[in-house]
Amino acid sequence: MLTGYMMMEKDKLHIAIANDDAEDRQFFKDAFNQVRVATAVTLFKSGRSLTNYLRLTPNLPHLVLINLNKPSGAGMEWLIKLRANKKLRDVVVGIYSSSSYMLHVEEAFIAGANIYIKKPDDYSAFKKVLTDVVGISLLYLTDGLNRESFMVSYLEDGL
Repeated sequence: MLTGYMMMEKDKLHIAIANDDAEDRQFFKDAFNQVRVATAVTLFKSGRSLTNYLRLTPNLPHLVLINLNKPSGAGMEWLIKLRANKKLRDVVVGIYSSSSYMLHVEEAFIAGANIYIKKPDDYSAFKKVLTDVVGISLLYLTDGLNRESFMVSYLEDGL
């Protein structure tokens, strides 16, 4: 059983995703359903709904993914709000975007992101990136890595 956080579904990596685009939310859900690690994906239409959920739930997700430019405004704002909350400081947070502009990557890491993903256009490359992210997140959770030094970036398609 995974430790560190209470599980919503036993022995599954719980992932929360905020994206205001219904097609993108389905894209993520489908990709995570094909990852070899058992996952439970909770989708949110806005950063506000994700943040409210995280503040109220006793069962924190293991991984939170936020679109840099969405939902409902800048994803960076929601990242900063998550990191300002003591309860949420140790949750693994990934920022994803179609941008690989280094200033965006640096700002995300400075604001507290653990993972920065340049979203590949190709579905199979995207699925591979998500598989890698899940594997690295599991290592973080099971090996007790320090969140402050846990940072990974996926800037090239197919990495």
